[in-house]
Amino acid sequence: MAGEYDFTSTTHVQTVQVDYKVQRGDYPFDSPGAIDVDTDFARPEPGGPGVDPGPINPDLNLIEFESSLGSGTELVEGDIGEDAKASIELFDNPEVGDTLTLYYNGAAVLPAYVVKGTEAPNEVIPFVIPWDVIKATPVMQDLPLHYTLTHADFANPHKSLPTTIDVMVEIVDLPEPEFPASDFPGGIANCNSLRLKAAGSTEYGIFVHIPQSTYLTAGVDVALEWQSYEYDGTTPIAGTDHKETVTVTVDQQANGLDWFVPYEKCLKPTYRPTISGGRGIVKYTIEVRGTPVSSDPAGILVAVFEASGTDNDHCKIPRP
Repeated sequence: MAGEYDFTSTTHVQTVQVDYKVQRGDYPFDSPGAIDVDTDFARPEPGGPGVDPGPINPDLNLIEFESSLGSGTELVEGDIGEDAKASIELFDNPEVGDTLTLYYNGAAVLPAYVVKGTEAPNEVIPFVIPWDVIKATPVMQDLPLHYTLTHADFANPHKSLPTTIDVMVEIVDLPEPEFPASDFPGGIANCNSLRLKAAGSTEYGIFVHIPQSTYLTAGVDVALEWQSYEYDGTTPIAGTDHKETVTVTVDQQANGLDWFVPYEKCLKPTYRPTISGGRGIVKYTIEVRGTPVSSDPAGILVAVFEASGTDNDHCKIPRP
């Protein structure tokens, strides 16, 4: 095809005739007739007549990448929230109107750069990759960056070979533990909040709900922590800490995890003579890509005493 295309048309379009013939043994059969096909293999420099017009042009200079921390090969946690930079060295003899468009993992980074004609030979053109573009792909190995060279007078774009980087800028925001209103009316854990641990069990406590999330997946270990405090929410009550690691099931992945906090150990000690309650604080931790990540703590007022009768007292167990 390159031999038929003479690259001289001012519109870059050249018409060629296409025909075929069928040979069956010694007998040729002509086609119904030749057809005209418009061809256009022209494209802006670099590359001239006879150069492979495929979409990727190895003659284009590669993108140079630089993170906010100065790395040319990766984006890491320290780059979170920051823009990155890229640069492209112009090829020889660019034409006014040649347009360089940078792509980050297939997404165009705008604005594109349009050659003005005042650039120095092989000038390095800077680009900014905004954080909003970066955060769309927070984790990826060999993320590609490339650019296209286009011109309004040419139908065929160039595409550079890719520059690849490793990206690890995931912002993990685990949802807080929850105290469902059905068990904790008014945001208070009281005697009516107590439930049996399981069918057939005699142990009472409360259930804290860990909501479904991207990271709460079947097989993942969740480390859960409870601590009871005085009313001030800062002075721990000795012996009321409770920790457990739970492996997420398929059902919990879909619906969230309900974690049991025992009454005797964690809640009952908050009620003492002259002191009628305290506060409970719970959080959980999941390992995400090798790094432990904790939820924000969630707290609740604990008031586990019987409010009826001649004297307030600890919750009646078993529950009526």
